[in-house]
This record gives sequence, structure tokens and C-alpha cells, in this order.
Amino acid sequence: MENLPQLEPISLRPECEPGYQKESWKPTWKCYCCMDTGLVLDRLSSQIIPGFSSEKHKTLLCNASGCKAGRDKVSPTLIDEGNFDTRLSSEMCDRLAQMERKSWEDYRYHKHQLRKKALGLVEELAEKKSVRRVTRSAEEQERAEERHLDVVENF
Repeated sequence: MENLPQLEPISLRPECEPGYQKESWKPTWKCYCCMDTGLVLDRLSSQIIPGFSSEKHKTLLCNASGCKAGRDKVSPTLIDEGNFDTRLSSEMCDRLAQMERKSWEDYRYHKHQLRKKALGLVEELAEKKSVRRVTRSAEEQERAEERHLDVVENF
């Protein structure tokens, strides 16, 4: 056999790398009032219009400052024909967007806290079930991770 140079394997996905910190999904849209659709979310519309129902009432057109989705994604002909409610001011849309952004931040924080709690419970359970009474040294931990990766790769 020939002596060929040896290369390190490259993981298919970054999450396969040791120490990878998974990040929860976060929205990429610019306008939280309409999620870049141009149409105000029904749950936000019901904050302004008591008894709002998307089946009975005209959908509000987003008019948030900096949001062009209402003008770019919705046909001007449909707007001119009166198919949408255009009474919403940009200040009101901005307030709705701010409310929705806060809701997303609260949701992500809550999910993060649940994830941290679950991780803590797993670590606590692993510690209780462990036969070892002494924590691993850095070298022992590194060897254990290498053995684990070897088992996973050769499975």
C-alpha cells in the first residue's frame, strides 16, 4: 500500500462539532406588524378593532414606518378597489410591531429558560446515576469524548 497523506474528517453539519451551541430560531422579517406580508396579523388587528374577524372584516393594510411590504406585495388595484382597511396610521402600526417584537422576545426567553432547566435536570440525573464519585480531569474528559465520537462514527 502507498503512503497517502491523512486528512481530518470534516463534519457534514456544524451541529455535529463538539461544543456546538444550538441557537433557537428567531424571525428574520423586518416588520413584526405584518411579518413582511403587507397585511397586519389578525391577532394584532383584534387589538385595535374589537370583535375583529378575518372572515367578516377587511384585513388591515400595514403602514408601519420602514415597512414597504404593504405597498410592494399587495396589488395597488386591490387597494384602490377598497379590498383592504387602510385606516391604520404608521404610529399605530409601529406600536403593534413593537408589541409583537416584545412577544417574540418573551417567547424566546421563556424557551431558553425551559431549555436551561431541562439541561440542568439531565446533568443532575446523570450525576445521581453516575458510578464515579470524582469528576473527570480535562484529559479524561477529552479521551471520553474521542471514544464517544469514534463509536458514533463507526456505528
